[in-house]
Amino acid sequence: MIIVGSGVTAAETARIISAKKIEVKLFGVLSEPIEGVEAVSDNPIVEILGEGEVKAVRLSNQKVIGASLVIFTEIFEPNIDFLKSTDIKINKGIVVDDAMRTNIPFVFAAGDACEFLDKEKIYGWENAQCEGQTAGKHYVRCS
Repeated sequence: MIIVGSGVTAAETARIISAKKIEVKLFGVLSEPIEGVEAVSDNPIVEILGEGEVKAVRLSNQKVIGASLVIFTEIFEPNIDFLKSTDIKINKGIVVDDAMRTNIPFVFAAGDACEFLDKEKIYGWENAQCEGQTAGKHYVRCS
């Protein structure tokens, strides 16, 4: 498994996958080592090899490394343009409270498309799952 990118999303993805005992090579920079993850920062990928599916990657030094999957992580801004004509409060993402409620009753948001105004947002799969569970618990109480 190959992950390309630096930052929280790349590190969290690498940590989750390596915890499943899958070998991970991360092409980027890690702020701290992750067990089972080999970080490569000096030899970028120049080509993905395979016909219709990933078989390997070629590095800038021409070395070829086998791979069945390449994941590219990057910082992104969620596509919330469709909400601009609504009354839902948005900033860089959909603004929510600790219960994942928007400013509109019975409208919730979770995952990387939402943000908190009063605390730092942590992105990634596991946090999105927890936020979805939080929204579900609070929706049941509200309805």
